[in-house]
Amino acid sequence: RIFTTAAPEIAAQLSETRRGGWFRMRSDGAQLAEITGKIAAGELTVVLDEVVTVEQASDAIERNKQGHGAGKSVIRF
Repeated sequence: RIFTTAAPEIAAQLSETRRGGWFRMRSDGAQLAEITGKIAAGELTVVLDEVVTVEQASDAIERNKQGHGAGKSVIRF
């Protein structure tokens, strides 16, 4: 199941074999603390596809828009 903070038009491009949803983020310290605890306990796993430099960011964003990659892209500043 895929959930994304991507724009709705990107989330709408999910194939019919993938289920997921789109959500809007807001700042929530309590929720962040809960998620951090779950990660520390090994209850959540984040799949990273790539770590890119700022100079490579636009290419990574384009790949994301096209649905390439099996995980999240991280931009290193």
